[in-house]
Amino acid sequence: MNYKDILGWMTEYDLDVISDLAKLVPENSIIVEVGSMFGRSAACWATHTPKTADIYCIDNWYSFYIQEHPFSEATCLENKFPLSNKQYDLLAEFKNNTKSFANIKMIQGNCPSGTPWNNIPIDLFFLDASHTNPSDWEIIEYFLPFIKTNGIICGHDYDKNQFPDVVENVSKLESVFNTKVVLFQNSSIWMINKNG
Repeated sequence: MNYKDILGWMTEYDLDVISDLAKLVPENSIIVEVGSMFGRSAACWATHTPKTADIYCIDNWYSFYIQEHPFSEATCLENKFPLSNKQYDLLAEFKNNTKSFANIKMIQGNCPSGTPWNNIPIDLFFLDASHTNPSDWEIIEYFLPFIKTNGIICGHDYDKNQFPDVVENVSKLESVFNTKVVLFQNSSIWMINKNG
């Protein structure tokens, strides 16, 4: 299945950025994605990383998922967004959408308390979780020690109006690593290098 045909909230611009970031990781790399939903971004990572890379996807994957949002059915169908007020089985959807990728590993549970990491060094960490604190910052703090020096820390929905906590957390990371965030045209994805 083409990842662009999988439901999700990643725009085509976002997927283009993910495909570019995926090409930056080396052979035998480790990617961790927190917040995988239907598997759209996970399949994009898997398509563009080396086949020797392992992609660990962490999510609750609720079997009963309904989301209300303002987009029309036509907009949702055009952009592959989930329909408003429709029930989805995220666990079944994710498994089906990613079944062709042997290097995608599922870790189901509440992150980070219910999904302890196994101390493997991480080359790229991608956060697309609740977009609110304290949850998001707790996830970042938990995983920071495992991210390699010069590893990539990135995430979705950098938008000060809709998701101010995402912007706040990126600002904290800029201070921690004395660097500036990299933003991408037409996309809400952000990126910071862990430079020490």
